[in-house]
Amino acid sequence: ITYGGCGDVLLMAPLIASLKKALPDAAIDVYTQKHRSDMLAGNPNVRRCIEAQHRHGIASYLEFVFRQTLRYDLAISARPSDRQVLFARAAGRRAVSFVQNQHRKKLWQKVVLDGWMHKHSEMHEGLQILGLADVMGIEKVFECLPPSDSASAQRLQSLVPFDWTTTPFVLMHLTPRNPYKEWSLEGWGAVVKHLHAKGLRIVLVGGPSSYETHYAADLAQRNPVGIVDLTGK
Repeated sequence: ITYGGCGDVLLMAPLIASLKKALPDAAIDVYTQKHRSDMLAGNPNVRRCIEAQHRHGIASYLEFVFRQTLRYDLAISARPSDRQVLFARAAGRRAVSFVQNQHRKKLWQKVVLDGWMHKHSEMHEGLQILGLADVMGIEKVFECLPPSDSASAQRLQSLVPFDWTTTPFVLMHLTPRNPYKEWSLEGWGAVVKHLHAKGLRIVLVGGPSSYETHYAADLAQRNPVGIVDLTGK
C-alpha cells in the first residue's frame, strides 16, 4: 500500500521484486492513489494495481476496511501515515509498515503491527522502502524496473527527432511536486551546457500543467542547444 506520489510508487519495485523472489508463488497486488499505477506498468512481479481516490475522513477508512479486511496473508505499508498503517492492519493477517519516528502519540502503530521500522530522513527513499525486506527476513533485490509496455519503444521514437537506441541522451524532469524543492533555471542551464558538451542530447519531460510546460519552455529558450521538450507529452 502506498498512497504517495509517482516516485513513491516506482520505488516500491525493488521491495516487490524481493517479495517475489522470496515467495515466487505469491500474488502481489499494489494499492495506490488514482493515476499512480502506471509507474508499475509492465512489472511482471505485480498481479494487479488497485487505484483509490485520495480522500480523507471516516468514510474512506470504512470503505477500505469493509472491502479489504483480512483479504491478504501479508499487507505492507510503505509510508508511516495513520491511514496506511490502519489499512495494512485491516487488509493483512500479518501487517508490516513504517512507523512515525520518535512520536509518543504514535506508539499504537507499533502495537498493532507484526513488524515495523522507523523512517530516516537522511536515507534515500528507495533504500528505506527496501529496508522493509529486513523486517520480513527476506533477501533484498536491488532492481527498480521502469514502467513499460509493448508499444513504449515505438511511441518514444515518434516523439524524439533522433534514434534513441543509438544516440546518448539524458532525460531531465525540472519541476518537483513540492515548490520548496525547486531549483533555479540558471542551475539547470549549467547542467544542460555541461551535458551537451559531453555529446549528450537533452530531453525535457514533465506533466501537462501550464506551470511545468512554461518552465521547461523557458529553459529551452534560454539554452538553444538542441533541447527536445516533451513536457506534457
